[in-house]
Amino acid sequence: MDEVGKKLREARIDKGYTIDDLQQITKIQKRYLIAIEEGNFDALPGDFYVRAFIKQYAETVGLDGQKLLDQYSDELPQSASTTAAAEEEQQPTDKRREARPLLGASTVTARAKNYLPQIIIVAVVTIIIIILSYFTWRGTQGNKRAIPSTEATSSEVAKSSSKETSSSAKSSSAKSSSKKKESSKKELKITAAGVSGSQMNYTVTDLPDSGNKITVAASTQAVWLAVSFGNVQSWQGTLQAGADHTVEVPSGTQSIQIRTGNATYTTAKLNDQTIDMNQAGVTSIVRTANLTISGAAAASSDQSGAASSSSSDAGQD
Repeated sequence: MDEVGKKLREARIDKGYTIDDLQQITKIQKRYLIAIEEGNFDALPGDFYVRAFIKQYAETVGLDGQKLLDQYSDELPQSASTTAAAEEEQQPTDKRREARPLLGASTVTARAKNYLPQIIIVAVVTIIIIILSYFTWRGTQGNKRAIPSTEATSSEVAKSSSKETSSSAKSSSAKSSSKKKESSKKELKITAAGVSGSQMNYTVTDLPDSGNKITVAASTQAVWLAVSFGNVQSWQGTLQAGADHTVEVPSGTQSIQIRTGNATYTTAKLNDQTIDMNQAGVTSIVRTANLTISGAAAASSDQSGAASSSSSDAGQD
């Protein structure tokens, strides 16, 4: 076992992970994880995967993956992209300068010609605006010279008063309707619905139709997380201590799954409501919170029925 593998294995044991736990979190095959710990890099599919797998392994067990790669770079195989970058840095500075084209007077002239149509258009628009402004000003001066009529019939006054009364009534009605709508809004609720092994179940009620978001965070240790909607993974990654990540909830979502590889140091929220990732009765540190959206299935069914009805009517036409 070489130094890299030994350091990773010790960090895994400190975290309390087995090889099977690590395979489940990182999605790296078990035989590759064992090969990394034993320093048998030839068993991995290529040099690129050696560095990528070691970095992901390190971040999952709470180590700095890039720092580890830099520290043991002499012991690890170099990928083709790294070798090419090193050769490019060794090229003489003069050759790189020779490759840069020099901008001459002809290039400047060509650029000026390219901008000429835009300059002409701006000038024409400016002239039109000046002319319109002038005629508007003349019209304003003419209106000032006209003698305003001060006579008004009693019927015109009555009509004006009636319009003002009607407008005031409509405004009051609109304000009353708006207040009723605001008072009818219900607050989002998340209710625990029991646990099953490492599965923690919740029921979500009164979720808004749109603008919802899931926010996950790591407290004092690095945490691997995955967020899915309807069992379809939307995001997964490792958050360092103190970091967080927000995922937008698609409209019409019926269920949400939040999977964590280190539940003790994981926090999660749906909008501004906290999701308890440490329910009593769950002992595994690898846990999944299952959130079922109450009413989402019925809404989805109604929409499907409406779409089918619309399609049927179109067919009859």
